[in-house]
Amino acid sequence: MLSHEVGYDFGISKHLSVGAALTFVMGFINAIDLTIKGQGSTHIDLDKNDIENISHLGLNIGLRYYL
Repeated sequence: MLSHEVGYDFGISKHLSVGAALTFVMGFINAIDLTIKGQGSTHIDLDKNDIENISHLGLNIGLRYYL
């Protein structure tokens, strides 16, 4: 899994700022460990065409108040 985040806050006043952050997470599921109660467990390697992409790109915008 690969993860990166970059963000910045802009000061509006001594106690207040506004900011934004960009987050990127990249990952893939290429195998499954399956456990069935009372029957044991097994490991399943997925075929190349069945690999799942679980990547995410996010944008966060916020307002911060400092005491």
